[in-house]
Amino acid sequence: MAYTALVGVLSVLKALNLHLGGGYTKDGVETALTELLPFLLGFAAWVVVGVIVYAIFPVEQEKLRVKPNTATQIAKFAQRLPEGAWSEGKRALKKKTLLLWGITGGVLAVLFFFPLCYLLNGKNFNYTDTNTEMVQAAAHTLPFVAVAFAVVIVAYLMYTFMLKKALAEVKALTAQAAKDGTMVKGGVAGVKEGWLDDPKKLWIVRGILIALALVLTIFGIVNGGMNEVFKKAAELCTECVGLA
Repeated sequence: MAYTALVGVLSVLKALNLHLGGGYTKDGVETALTELLPFLLGFAAWVVVGVIVYAIFPVEQEKLRVKPNTATQIAKFAQRLPEGAWSEGKRALKKKTLLLWGITGGVLAVLFFFPLCYLLNGKNFNYTDTNTEMVQAAAHTLPFVAVAFAVVIVAYLMYTFMLKKALAEVKALTAQAAKDGTMVKGGVAGVKEGWLDDPKKLWIVRGILIALALVLTIFGIVNGGMNEVFKKAAELCTECVGLA
């Protein structure tokens, strides 16, 4: 992860250096890519080595087994409580969750509204100086995107904190029920986990998606769509960096 972040930072610095140094030229882009090539090759080599090491020294399946998430644990412990013991806590948790994600969704909608207004306004793009217009577009959009990411992260942390607090409460209720002799036996075993919690079913879904992707890719190659996409992508990229 640290190496990936390093490659990303170096790529951004090279792009900024090109822009501040007079814009994107063919020679400048080639020089920047040549300087980044060792780091990119190192990243690729790191991935290949990781795959080979994993193939030679496979990790035991028990270590790879994903632990039940906090919400699943709450449901399991709640099944062991007497009827109605967790009803109030469950309603409170559901209300807080809906409120949290509702507010998060509203904030994200507002944050994405202003960049969309800028990007969809044709007056902001005269296509006379592509480099300058790209920088201006980034200046008007990236701050909102960064704030949106921060909002999502904070919301997720708050949601995680809420779940952990609820888990502690339901565990305390379960312990009290066990002490009072009112705990429902076998409740945990009767809880149904999510459909994709089963590794086999998860791999089936992944296999279907991979097969569908391959079929659509082959279909695009056969009907000539690949050539059209490649042509448009090449024209867009060369125009974007000022090579055309």
